[in-house]
Amino acid sequence: LSALLGVALAIVVARTDAPFRSTISTLNYIRIIIPGLLTAIAWVFLGSPKIGIINLALQHWFGLEQPLFNVYSLGGMIWVDGLHYSPMAFLLMTAAFRAMDPSLEEAALDLGATPWRAFQLVILPYLRPAIAAGGLMAFTLSWDELIVTFFTADAASATLPLRIFGLVPTHGVAHETAFLSREPLRPDGRTSPRPLPSR
Repeated sequence: LSALLGVALAIVVARTDAPFRSTISTLNYIRIIIPGLLTAIAWVFLGSPKIGIINLALQHWFGLEQPLFNVYSLGGMIWVDGLHYSPMAFLLMTAAFRAMDPSLEEAALDLGATPWRAFQLVILPYLRPAIAAGGLMAFTLSWDELIVTFFTADAASATLPLRIFGLVPTHGVAHETAFLSREPLRPDGRTSPRPLPSR
């Protein structure tokens, strides 16, 4: 999802004369520095089944009895996580578009190719490494994402970071968590700090 959004926004910014291109680019730069906590809380206020602004507005306008969006689901978690990391893919796609020679696309169009055919045969093969890099970066960053999934995941779609976080009890640290953190265990099940190296 992050790679698709990054490609779409990069095409609009780098290959079209659409208005507000600079605004779209600036907003993507700003979104990189926005913490995941704010993103998750914002989508809770937007897509919550009970208090979400989008659901309340749609129910008021169209008379819906059930909420249309549910951010507390697997789909909602994927949506919020994908939007959160789409600026990373956008940066890679924009750099790839700017490094590409526009004459290649123009030559394909002059030879009779349609814009979609030129995109398939010329632009897409050139962008495949950047698309793969953006998707891999988004996947790697979202693999250990805790904050966004903590606010949006339901009981049926708990991720690995949530399961690890759930292993930590209120007092002390469980054996599994201590193993994952590579901390030495004491006989009572708690972790003991590693000794400082001697000088």
